[in-house]
Amino acid sequence: AFPPDGTYLYSGGGAGLVYVWDMRMRRCVRKVADEGSVGVSAIACAPVGGLLAIGSTSGVVNTYDTKTLDQLNGGDDGTLRPESRKGIMNLTTRIDCVRFNPDAQAFGMASRAKKQSMRMVHSASSTVFANWPTAGTP
Repeated sequence: AFPPDGTYLYSGGGAGLVYVWDMRMRRCVRKVADEGSVGVSAIACAPVGGLLAIGSTSGVVNTYDTKTLDQLNGGDDGTLRPESRKGIMNLTTRIDCVRFNPDAQAFGMASRAKKQSMRMVHSASSTVFANWPTAGTP
């Protein structure tokens, strides 16, 4: 996932690590451990506001403030271990997709593993919309 300014690329890997690549230097400049994750399966950067959403193989989506990540120092192995703003645990299967809407007020998270495994989340409060999807949603 690219942030709006395109200077970095966030990529996920095993063991719950997110790699931050500097596109100008063409190298990994940071490793971030996604809190509680055993595997990163989806990443999205908000188009405004500096929010990063990371989906895991266990169905959890954690959100982080990218400005906070920039201010942290790594541990002994150089890996950053930030606390997430919020862990969203409304799905129980692998997160396959996380996407923000254009003004970053909400984002969707989805899993292909089960029917009706999509949720919409209010970004600022990390609250999942309880009234969607409904039984009548195609």
